[in-house]
This record gives sequence, structure tokens and C-alpha cells, in this order.
Amino acid sequence: LLPVGSAMFDLGCDRTCDFCQTPTYGSGYLRMTPEKALSWATRQKEAGAKSIVSDSDQFLGRVLFGDEGRQEVLDITEGLRKMNLPVSWDNGIELKKATRGRGKERNPEDLDPDEELVQAMWGWDGKTGCFMAYVPAERPFIGRQSYKKLLPWQQHCKMLRAIVHAGVPTISYGFIIGLPDDNRDSFLYLEEAISELKQDLRTINPSLNFFITPYSIIPIPGTPQEQNIKKLNLLRFEDPTIRGNFWTSCADTHHLSYEEVSDWQLSLFRSLGDQWTTDSMPLGRTSPR
Repeated sequence: LLPVGSAMFDLGCDRTCDFCQTPTYGSGYLRMTPEKALSWATRQKEAGAKSIVSDSDQFLGRVLFGDEGRQEVLDITEGLRKMNLPVSWDNGIELKKATRGRGKERNPEDLDPDEELVQAMWGWDGKTGCFMAYVPAERPFIGRQSYKKLLPWQQHCKMLRAIVHAGVPTISYGFIIGLPDDNRDSFLYLEEAISELKQDLRTINPSLNFFITPYSIIPIPGTPQEQNIKKLNLLRFEDPTIRGNFWTSCADTHHLSYEEVSDWQLSLFRSLGDQWTTDSMPLGRTSPR
């Protein structure tokens, strides 16, 4: 898989999550055509890449453009397979957009996995397809209401099972801690839920590499999250080396100090995740450190 290339097949996002600067880009959602995307991938391979990492903001945003957009996803992933260029979705994929309802805010929503899309995105045959995926679970259980893009817990688990069935051998499962209402009980519930999910996924693939990345909130300047945390007087550090690091807590919650949040971060990392020992895997931004 080494050396590894990198590409950004699209820019922007249709979502307006309170922690993210993407909605402030002013560009809307822009995407490469399949031809252009595969042309970039070809250049990466010609330069020596044996795999590619996607840093797209919202690769599955294409599905909002109807059947044509969905076909773009299938064409790009199939094109990468044909050129024997494995891919890692390093910036995460919004799982709701891999459902048959495509993440459109309708009532009722069809939240069942789009099996063809799941296979295209996360399928792996040992040589081609998706060799590693970051899953932006954010707050999959307690605190889910903070993120509109998230699936309900049962549907979230169903989607993860479909993804593991597709064959991806390595998952980096990311979630966020340190929200204003977080307390000891919310972390205990989160720990129990993720532990049970991990065991369930291992019944599908006993050799699954399941790593967890418990990120502390980063109150990015200019975002609603930053404004809210400052308004609540919970921010404890302005130093960008602390405040801008997923692995260092910078804010209290209503119930815990930033130090206690940091202790929980380390505890969850140790109790839930596998040990990262696969030297051949490229380390992306969202890979375990």
C-alpha cells in the first residue's frame, strides 16, 4: 500500500454542523466529474502511489444529485478498482448518505443501507477496494441530537454491519467527547454501547481491525460551537496548540473539568480500541496514533 497518494474529489458540504467551518466556505458543494477524479488518481499512480487516501469533505454528497450523482460514486470507485488503486476514506463518510433515503430530511426516512453503494464504497477483495475507513460516528449514542447527519443508534449499527460485511479490513471509529452536557454516566453508556457494537462486528469478521479515536471537541474559531462554549464560560485554553488538537482537552463540561475529560479520553482509547500494530498501513489524519 506504500507509497500512498492523496486526492480531494470534492469540496464543501450540504450540512451545517455547529463544529465545522465547511459551511462558511461560500463555495457550496463542488465535485469533480468521474473522469476528472480518475484522471487525478491516474496521475497519483503514475507518480508511484500504490494506494490513495481520500480527504474529500463529503464524497457521498453526490447522491443528493439523484441517480446521476449516485452513479458517479459507482463509476469512481469502480474506476479505482480497475486501476488497482486501493482507497482509504480518511476524512470519513456520512453514513446517512449511504442509505436508500440518501440522507434527505424527509418524513419518513428510509434508513436501510443501500447495499450496492455500501459494497462500492467499503468493499475489499484483498487487493482492490477500500482497505481502511474512518467512520465519523461523532456521538452515536448519548448526545446524538447535536449532529443532524447521524443515524439513530440501531440504524447506525445496521450500517456498520453492512460495511463490515462488504469486507473493509480496518475501521477507525471516531467519536467526540467533551460536549457541554457530558458527564460520567454519558461516557459509561457510550463505552458500553461501542463495546457491544465492536463485539457484534467481530462476529461478522473475527479478524476485523477496529480502532477507536475518541476526539476532544475543538471549538474552531467562527463556528457556532465555539460561540456556545465561550458563552457558557467552559473554554479553558486559547493556546492553538491545545485548543486545535483533537487529543488535548481544552474545555470543561457542566459536570466535568477539562482534566477529567482528558482522563476519560485516555481511558476510552485504552478500553475500546485495538492496538495499532499494522506497520504496512498508511497513517492518515484520522488514523490511530
